[in-house]
This record gives sequence, structure tokens and C-alpha cells, in this order.
Amino acid sequence: MTTAYPVPVYPRPCLAADEDNNAIYLLGVSPTGVGKMESSLISLANVNSPSVRALGSQVNIDAWATNAPKACFTYPADVHPNSPIMVVQYGAFKTYMSIMTADGQFTQATYFESTAFMSPRQFSMVGDSGDFAWFVSQTNRTDPLTKSTWIGVRLNFTTGLGSLVDPDIGSIPTSTPLVTVGTYGATPTTAWQGNNVVFDTQGGGLVYPSQGLLQTTGKVITLSAGKSVTMNGISLTADAIPITMETTGYILDRAADGSTAIYSITPTQSNALTRVTRTGGAPAFNPSMVAVAMNKLIVTYSMINTSTAYFNTFDTATNSWAGLGLVGTPGGSQGSGSGDGSSKSIPVGAIVGGVVGGLVVIALVAFLFIRNRRQKKDAKVIDGHSSNNKSGSDQDAPHVYTYVPETVPAPIVQQPVFFDPQAAVVAAAPTNYYDPNTIPAVYDPNANIYDQNAHIYDSGFNSYEAPGAGAYPPPPPSSTIHTPAPPGSHPSPYQDPARSPYSSNATKTGSPAGPQFVDPESYPSPNNIGSPQYVEAREPFKSSSEPEYYRP
Repeated sequence: MTTAYPVPVYPRPCLAADEDNNAIYLLGVSPTGVGKMESSLISLANVNSPSVRALGSQVNIDAWATNAPKACFTYPADVHPNSPIMVVQYGAFKTYMSIMTADGQFTQATYFESTAFMSPRQFSMVGDSGDFAWFVSQTNRTDPLTKSTWIGVRLNFTTGLGSLVDPDIGSIPTSTPLVTVGTYGATPTTAWQGNNVVFDTQGGGLVYPSQGLLQTTGKVITLSAGKSVTMNGISLTADAIPITMETTGYILDRAADGSTAIYSITPTQSNALTRVTRTGGAPAFNPSMVAVAMNKLIVTYSMINTSTAYFNTFDTATNSWAGLGLVGTPGGSQGSGSGDGSSKSIPVGAIVGGVVGGLVVIALVAFLFIRNRRQKKDAKVIDGHSSNNKSGSDQDAPHVYTYVPETVPAPIVQQPVFFDPQAAVVAAAPTNYYDPNTIPAVYDPNANIYDQNAHIYDSGFNSYEAPGAGAYPPPPPSSTIHTPAPPGSHPSPYQDPARSPYSSNATKTGSPAGPQFVDPESYPSPNNIGSPQYVEAREPFKSSSEPEYYRP
């Protein structure tokens, strides 16, 4: 149904434009419902009073977390009957993904085995074609061959088939990125060609031209050598928010007056980062705000408190903000950097007033200094200073103090104690007789053996791993292309009872019967695409009163 303002409130949601680019999908995990991903369609015809239509939801306590950062992406091609939206939830150990249709139906959450995408600030969309989109991401693991944490990603927005990650990406970006933003071609023939713009923590940046690949094996993306970004005196902060609008990348950051500053870069025209000058006020910058491009608008969502959130829009054609809570002045103040590379005229009256004010302050300081020195010369010498000291200055003469000896404590007299080794006789312990004919008890290996690995709790995602398998399965070889689980494919070794190392007659504690290690990578897969990894073997969920924690 459609309702009026207020909009749903989520701590770390994500936004995606609908297929017609006239409304916004809002997805977030409810703070009151553990593991419940909710979706809404928001009409911004009146940005001050948006219309909200609630869509579907999905409950998955193993996947969805309230405070985990998320990003949403619209279906790459122009038309699709279900208008799918890809939702990605980032984390230090696992990154969960799901496809949502226009009516709010979610597919089962999937993830790449042994690979997690760290943050939406280091996850850049650099191309699209048909059902696929390409990304460059920083991950939680260092590849042994490339010696890098960067990886190429290809995602299928309709099924899991063909979604791959591969560390062989060509040129390797910096290991200390601050924020990245992607751009890609605006036409069908150039859509899979883009740029990955990486800004580092040293105040610089590089533009890496990218090329997406559709082959089923091997590389999924290639980055060419990076080209330096002309920063124009701009310094970005760690809270900067990247936005991709096809050929142009935008970055939102905190301005000096606390408002939201906007910077842009269009690598097809220039490798210069420039500041966008606004014509009015801007919303206050919030590091937890989320943003997305819709047509030529930048749409932001800000949560003020646990009960209030609102939208703002920035029109890139008129350089003006709309919505609630606008602050600042027209033109805006400089951002966190020292400038934007452009010269500005300053009124002469302001310069003259500043000079006169400075002279008055200097004269006042000089008068107070001279007066203070005269008072010191006429002052009486104290604290044991010599009366012959003409300067009377404390720092020119040492202080004289009266020595007071400390009280000597009374000694404690203690009689010495001598140890006589002959005084005590230690009785020898009797020797126990060992009967060689005794038959020892036989150890029963089938006794109730407690499996200490049966209950390994992953505090980051409130999930129990497969009994006896440890918290994380062994990483696959670096040359292996990883893929998430496509629906309808063969089950993984952790799902197939015939190949499972755990007996169906195992006890409730999850004790393995004849455990053996099964290499997931050795399991055959169709068409060299990869084996499914939709779910892991888990114990049934048990309600708990413990609070949920998110580990970034």
C-alpha cells in the first residue's frame, strides 16, 4: 500500500533506482526484527513528503544484519520483466548477496566461499552488459600469486550462473585505498568498458581503465595501467561516499561548515577531480548517509535518530539541493581540502577591515606586554631570591629551598631462621606393586565423545558452522575461480548426505561418525561454473537472549 511520510528508518540501508528512474527502492534490516530484510518503493515526486509503498521481506538470521553496510544495484540492461535489484551486504568474513524482484521477493542469500568484500567504499561498478555487471573490490584475503587483496567481480542479476570472482585483474591498485568510485560507458557497445578511480590515504589518486570479460573461465576483468588524478587541492576523508552515474563518478564528503560537499570526475574527458559549486544550501553531512544516482539526480537518505529519516536530492543540471534540513550558504564552503583549484575574487573592503583589525590587536598586545614587564621590575623579591638581583626575574635566579630531612623509619628486628637438613627425616613413599598379569580396561572409541568443534559460534553473523568443520573451511587454491551457488545445481559436499562426513545417526550434539575431510573444490561442477554454496550445514536455530553484534 502507499502511505505518506515518514519513511522507514534503518541504520545501514541501501538505495537503488527503479527501472524507469522515477522512484527509489529502499532496503534495510529492521532493528526490531533480527535478520529481517525489508523493502519499500519510495516516490520522490515531493521529496519533502515521500510516498512509501511497502514491498516484501525475507528473514535470514544467518545472513542479514542491521548494522552491516549494504549497497543496491539496479538491473544493468534496459528492460526486464521482474526489474531485479542486486543487494550486497559487506563484512569482514562473508559478503551475502540476494536478488530482489520488483514486487519485493528475495532469492536465497548466497556468498563467495573464502572471499568477502570489505566495504561499499572499495566496491566500484565499472561496467554492465545484459544480465551482468562488473566490479572491482578489495577483499579480506591476500592472493598468494598476485600478492594483492584486490579482485575482479562479475555478478549475474538474474541467477547465480556466471557470477565469478578472480584475483588476476592486471594492474593492481594501492593496498591503502581511501575510497574508490567507478564509471562505465553510456552506450551498449561501451557499457562493459569503464574506469576504476582509486583515491589513496596519501592524498592522491589513480584512474585504472577497465575491460569486462564474459568468458566462463579465467579472468573476469582487466585493469590497465593507472593514470594520476589531478586533485586540485582537494583532500578527501575516510567518510567520503562514492556514487556512480555512468560516465561520471561523484563523491560526497564533509565540507568545512559541516554541510555536504560534492566532487566529480569524468575520466573520458579529464582525470581531474573538481568541486561542484552549488546554488543553495545542502544537507548536513552524515558518514552513515547512503546515496544513489537516479537519472540526473543524486538521492541521499539520512537517519537522524531511531524514529526519523528523510531524503534529499541534488540536481546535477542546476547544481541545487532539495529536501529537508538544508544548511550552509550558496556556493558552499570548501571541503576538507585546501581548495578546488579555481581562483575566486575577494572584496577589497574585507581585506582593509582585516588589516585594521590586525593592527589594533597587535597594539593592544604590545601595551599589555610592556606594562607587565614594568610591574615585574617594581615587585618585591620573594621565595629566597637575592635582593641584589637587579632584574627581579624568576627565571634568572635559582630558587632556594630549606632542606627538611626525612624521618628515618624504625628498623624491624627479626631473628634469623636456620635450616638444618638433618633435622627432618622424610619417609620414603611405599612402592606400589605392579601386577604384570592385570588386563587393562579396553577403551571404547564409540563412547560418548564430545566434539569440541561442534558448536563454533560466529559472532559476526549469528550462525553456527557445520559440525566438526571448524569456523571456516580451508581456502581453495588461488587459481580456482570462485562462484556462488546457483539455484537448481548439484548440492555441495556439505549438503549431499551421500558425501557428507557426518552420519545421519549422529547425536544431537553434532558428534561426527567417522569424520573425514572433504575438499569442496574437488566436487565436480557443471560447465566449469562452480559448485553451489547457497547454505552451509547448520544446526536448527535456537533463540537466544544475547544481543546481536556486527563485526565490520
